[in-house]
Amino acid sequence: MICVSILPVFVKGRVLSMVESGKVMRKLLIPVALLINNKQRHQPIKGVKKYYYLTKGFMNESMILYGLTSKNYTHYLSDSQILKTGTINQDGAYYLNNKVVFVDMLEGRIGLPKTFATINEGKISTRTTLFHDTESLLEYLEENPDLKLVIKPIAGAEGRGVGLISWNNGAIKRNSQHMTLQAFREYISGLDNYFISEFIQQGQFANELFSDSLNTIRILTMIDPQTDKAFIAAAVFRVGTRLSAPTDNFRRRGLSVAIDLETGQLGKAAMIPHEGIVNWFERHPNTGKLLTGQQMPHWPDIQTNLLDVANYINQRHQIKYVAGM
Repeated sequence: MICVSILPVFVKGRVLSMVESGKVMRKLLIPVALLINNKQRHQPIKGVKKYYYLTKGFMNESMILYGLTSKNYTHYLSDSQILKTGTINQDGAYYLNNKVVFVDMLEGRIGLPKTFATINEGKISTRTTLFHDTESLLEYLEENPDLKLVIKPIAGAEGRGVGLISWNNGAIKRNSQHMTLQAFREYISGLDNYFISEFIQQGQFANELFSDSLNTIRILTMIDPQTDKAFIAAAVFRVGTRLSAPTDNFRRRGLSVAIDLETGQLGKAAMIPHEGIVNWFERHPNTGKLLTGQQMPHWPDIQTNLLDVANYINQRHQIKYVAGM
């Protein structure tokens, strides 16, 4: 773990404010973060090429995924630019990044999983009468053996820390692992800034493609500066695999399937580069179900509902960039 303190920065004969110092430090740390991430996501690229695109802000993994050339690299948002997007929404980012607050904000406007409780420093703070602490949670699971609950970080990405829990013959099943009741108690006591929510059973279309993950549509909306209205810039369908289950996370080698914005038709599916190669699929690699050419159900309604939500968020919190909803 790298710990960084923001100290006052001395520039051109004056000491910058803490806010200004923070901006300077972020600019200095972005190249460092890029180098660290590039090393962690090792891809076997040799020669000058990998260093050339790194100077342009692209990790080796992105170079492979995008098929970068000297002529097309400017068409893509670089990894260093992506690292800078965290400050785009300024104060509004809190409402997007905090999953509990985000659900509360949109309650009644769109269907979202119910939040049952939060977990801070190993203590459950309930929002329901179903359970109020770890012991009553265990009792609730035992009384409802077919029930599944989701435990995940309040803030986070890439499927890290997500646990799908259920009762299993006197023990707890977390994802594919079985835990004794005591191990589960210790697991809960070690959590901080997590929450417990209901498990959503996906529809038939997504379930038939791959049933061991919750497969989700990821839609990028932006705000037109001329009209101040939201529009859809891109959309993909994430489908889990045996490698990514129980999530559909692309970083964990789930599939990312292009969606035609006009028709809702699915294109080819890509898997994150492995050993320097991007794998493309027209059928699911585990189930054999056809992906390419399939029609996303209810696509016009999905677009309408999502744009309504994006415009609501923009008007209420002046958020100018909404992603991954």
